[in-house]
Amino acid sequence: MTYNYKFWQEMGWVALVAVLTQLFQALALFDPNSITDLRMWAVSIFAACIRAAFGAALAVLTRPR
Repeated sequence: MTYNYKFWQEMGWVALVAVLTQLFQALALFDPNSITDLRMWAVSIFAACIRAAFGAALAVLTRPR
């Protein structure tokens, strides 16, 4: 059995897993009493998800061959 490596599908899965991991971590640590500005919290979580996805993609793209 052979596996056809599809680069963009693999990169999509890497990004998805990184984003979901970040979201689950944020939800696990969510404390509504400590948040003073919900918009700032949402933007921070979104930025962290983007950073996690690009960090994971960069690790895959720059791995030694």
